[in-house]
Amino acid sequence: MGRQKLIDYICQFAAFNEEEKSIIAENVYERSYKQNEYFLEKGKKETEMAFILSGVFRFFFYDEQGNEVITTFLRENHFATILSVYTEIDTSPVYIQSVTNSKTINVNRNAWDLFSDKIPSWRTAMQKISMQYFVEKTRHQRSIIKLNADESYRYFAKLYPTVLERVPLSYIANYLGITPFSLSRIRKQLNKK
Repeated sequence: MGRQKLIDYICQFAAFNEEEKSIIAENVYERSYKQNEYFLEKGKKETEMAFILSGVFRFFFYDEQGNEVITTFLRENHFATILSVYTEIDTSPVYIQSVTNSKTINVNRNAWDLFSDKIPSWRTAMQKISMQYFVEKTRHQRSIIKLNADESYRYFAKLYPTVLERVPLSYIANYLGITPFSLSRIRKQLNKK
Protein backbone atom coordinates (compact mmCIF):
# COMPACT_ATOMS: atom_id res chain seq x y z
CA MET A 1 0.00 0.00 0.00
CA GLY A 2 2.78 2.43 0.89
CA ARG A 3 4.64 1.73 -2.32
CA GLN A 4 1.47 2.48 -4.27
CA LYS A 5 1.12 5.85 -2.50
CA LEU A 6 4.62 6.78 -3.67
CA ILE A 7 3.86 5.67 -7.22
CA ASP A 8 0.53 7.55 -7.28
CA TYR A 9 2.31 10.66 -6.06
CA ILE A 10 5.15 10.65 -8.61
CA CYS A 11 2.69 9.86 -11.42
CA GLN A 12 1.28 13.36 -10.85
CA PHE A 13 4.56 14.72 -12.20
CA ALA A 14 5.45 12.36 -15.06
CA ALA A 15 4.09 9.36 -16.93
CA PHE A 16 5.30 5.89 -15.92
CA ASN A 17 4.34 2.63 -17.63
CA GLU A 18 3.47 -0.52 -15.68
CA GLU A 19 6.95 -2.01 -16.01
CA GLU A 20 8.51 1.18 -14.62
CA LYS A 21 6.03 1.23 -11.74
CA SER A 22 6.97 -2.37 -10.95
CA ILE A 23 10.67 -1.52 -10.96
CA ILE A 24 9.99 1.27 -8.48
CA ALA A 25 7.75 -0.86 -6.22
CA GLU A 26 10.31 -3.69 -6.12
CA ASN A 27 13.23 -1.46 -5.17
CA VAL A 28 11.90 0.77 -2.39
CA TYR A 29 11.19 -0.20 1.20
CA GLU A 30 9.04 0.92 4.10
CA ARG A 31 10.66 2.28 7.24
CA SER A 32 9.33 3.51 10.58
CA TYR A 33 10.84 6.38 12.58
CA LYS A 34 10.17 6.97 16.25
CA GLN A 35 9.37 10.42 17.53
CA ASN A 36 12.57 12.54 17.64
CA GLU A 37 14.56 10.01 15.60
CA TYR A 38 16.88 11.54 13.04
CA PHE A 39 16.52 10.75 9.37
CA LEU A 40 19.66 12.77 8.63
CA GLU A 41 22.17 14.71 10.71
CA LYS A 42 24.01 17.83 9.65
CA GLY A 43 27.37 17.08 8.03
CA LYS A 44 26.43 13.53 7.04
CA LYS A 45 25.87 12.29 3.51
CA GLU A 46 22.31 11.58 2.56
CA THR A 47 22.28 7.94 1.43
CA GLU A 48 18.53 7.61 0.94
CA MET A 49 15.47 9.74 0.46
CA ALA A 50 12.18 9.21 2.26
CA PHE A 51 8.63 9.71 1.01
CA ILE A 52 6.43 10.40 4.04
CA LEU A 53 3.44 8.07 4.40
CA SER A 54 2.49 9.26 7.88
CA GLY A 55 3.95 11.69 10.36
CA VAL A 56 5.77 15.01 10.37
CA PHE A 57 9.48 15.77 9.91
CA ARG A 58 11.29 19.03 10.61
CA PHE A 59 14.42 20.51 9.05
CA PHE A 60 16.57 22.57 11.41
CA PHE A 61 20.08 23.81 12.14
CA TYR A 62 21.88 25.63 14.95
CA ASP A 63 22.87 29.24 14.41
CA GLU A 64 26.19 30.77 15.51
CA GLN A 65 24.83 31.39 19.01
CA GLY A 66 23.72 27.75 19.35
CA ASN A 67 20.03 28.49 18.91
CA GLU A 68 17.94 25.95 17.07
CA VAL A 69 16.35 27.35 13.89
CA ILE A 70 13.53 25.35 12.27
CA THR A 71 13.30 25.97 8.54
CA THR A 72 10.64 23.52 7.36
CA PHE A 73 7.98 21.05 8.41
CA LEU A 74 7.13 18.26 6.00
CA ARG A 75 4.14 15.96 6.25
CA GLU A 76 2.46 13.17 4.34
CA ASN A 77 2.98 13.06 0.57
CA HIS A 78 6.25 14.98 0.73
CA PHE A 79 9.84 13.85 0.52
CA ALA A 80 11.96 14.27 3.65
CA THR A 81 15.10 14.99 1.71
CA ILE A 82 17.20 17.74 0.23
CA LEU A 83 17.22 16.58 -3.36
CA SER A 84 20.30 18.59 -4.38
CA VAL A 85 22.29 17.13 -1.47
CA TYR A 86 21.06 13.64 -2.27
CA THR A 87 21.71 13.74 -6.02
CA GLU A 88 25.12 15.41 -5.67
CA ILE A 89 26.15 13.02 -2.86
CA ASP A 90 26.98 16.02 -0.67
CA THR A 91 26.83 16.53 3.10
CA SER A 92 23.66 17.89 4.66
CA PRO A 93 23.54 21.51 5.86
CA VAL A 94 20.64 20.68 8.23
CA TYR A 95 19.21 18.03 10.52
CA ILE A 96 16.07 16.18 9.42
CA GLN A 97 14.16 14.75 12.37
CA SER A 98 10.88 12.92 12.77
CA VAL A 99 8.70 15.03 15.07
CA THR A 100 6.09 12.29 15.40
CA ASN A 101 6.15 8.54 14.98
CA SER A 102 6.38 8.32 11.21
CA LYS A 103 6.33 5.85 8.32
CA THR A 104 8.13 6.39 5.05
CA ILE A 105 8.94 4.71 1.79
CA ASN A 106 12.69 4.99 1.29
CA VAL A 107 14.75 5.07 -1.89
CA ASN A 108 18.40 4.19 -1.37
CA ARG A 109 21.28 5.19 -3.64
CA ASN A 110 21.25 1.89 -5.60
CA ALA A 111 17.54 2.22 -6.30
CA TRP A 112 17.98 5.87 -7.35
CA ASP A 113 20.72 4.88 -9.79
CA LEU A 114 18.59 2.04 -11.16
CA PHE A 115 15.57 4.34 -11.62
CA SER A 116 17.73 7.00 -13.26
CA ASP A 117 19.14 4.40 -15.66
CA LYS A 118 16.01 2.38 -16.48
CA ILE A 119 13.17 4.90 -16.10
CA PRO A 120 13.44 7.96 -18.35
CA SER A 121 10.71 9.88 -16.48
CA TRP A 122 12.25 9.41 -13.03
CA ARG A 123 14.58 12.43 -13.05
CA THR A 124 11.88 14.58 -14.68
CA ALA A 125 9.43 13.72 -11.91
CA MET A 126 12.03 14.39 -9.20
CA GLN A 127 12.94 17.76 -10.74
CA LYS A 128 9.28 18.79 -10.91
CA ILE A 129 8.70 17.68 -7.32
CA SER A 130 11.76 19.61 -6.20
CA MET A 131 10.61 22.71 -8.08
CA GLN A 132 7.11 22.50 -6.57
CA TYR A 133 8.59 22.24 -3.08
CA PHE A 134 10.91 25.20 -3.71
CA VAL A 135 8.04 27.37 -5.00
CA GLU A 136 5.79 26.44 -2.04
CA LYS A 137 8.56 27.11 0.49
CA THR A 138 9.50 30.44 -1.09
CA ARG A 139 5.87 31.56 -1.28
CA HIS A 140 5.31 30.59 2.34
CA GLN A 141 8.47 32.32 3.61
CA ARG A 142 7.68 35.52 1.71
CA SER A 143 4.19 35.56 3.17
CA ILE A 144 5.39 35.07 6.74
CA ILE A 145 8.00 37.83 6.42
CA LYS A 146 5.29 40.32 5.45
CA LEU A 147 2.96 39.37 8.30
CA ASN A 148 2.94 40.24 11.98
CA ALA A 149 3.08 37.42 14.56
CA ASP A 150 -0.70 37.01 14.80
CA GLU A 151 -1.14 36.93 11.03
CA SER A 152 1.81 34.52 10.61
CA TYR A 153 0.28 32.06 13.05
CA ARG A 154 -3.15 32.23 11.38
CA TYR A 155 -1.52 31.77 7.97
CA PHE A 156 0.43 28.75 9.23
CA ALA A 157 -2.70 27.27 10.85
CA LYS A 158 -4.67 27.69 7.62
CA LEU A 159 -1.99 26.08 5.43
CA TYR A 160 -0.88 23.34 7.83
CA PRO A 161 -3.77 22.42 10.15
CA THR A 162 -2.65 18.80 10.50
CA VAL A 163 0.91 19.85 11.36
CA LEU A 164 -0.40 22.26 13.97
CA GLU A 165 -2.22 19.42 15.72
CA ARG A 166 0.86 17.17 15.90
CA VAL A 167 3.86 19.42 16.48
CA PRO A 168 4.93 20.97 19.81
CA LEU A 169 3.96 24.64 19.98
CA SER A 170 7.56 25.55 20.81
CA TYR A 171 8.55 24.23 17.36
CA ILE A 172 5.86 26.29 15.67
CA ALA A 173 6.94 29.41 17.56
CA ASN A 174 10.54 28.76 16.51
CA TYR A 175 9.52 28.30 12.87
CA LEU A 176 7.48 31.52 12.91
CA GLY A 177 10.30 33.42 14.60
CA ILE A 178 8.29 34.32 17.72
CA THR A 179 8.59 33.38 21.37
CA PRO A 180 6.50 30.56 22.84
CA PHE A 181 4.96 33.17 25.16
CA SER A 182 3.84 35.27 22.18
CA LEU A 183 2.41 32.21 20.47
CA SER A 184 0.51 31.26 23.62
CA ARG A 185 -0.94 34.79 23.84
CA ILE A 186 -1.95 34.72 20.15
CA ARG A 187 -3.64 31.35 20.53
CA LYS A 188 -5.46 32.53 23.66
CA GLN A 189 -6.75 35.63 21.85
CA LEU A 190 -7.89 33.57 18.86
CA ASN A 191 -9.73 31.11 21.12
CA LYS A 192 -11.68 34.03 22.68
CA LYS A 193 -13.00 35.10 19.25
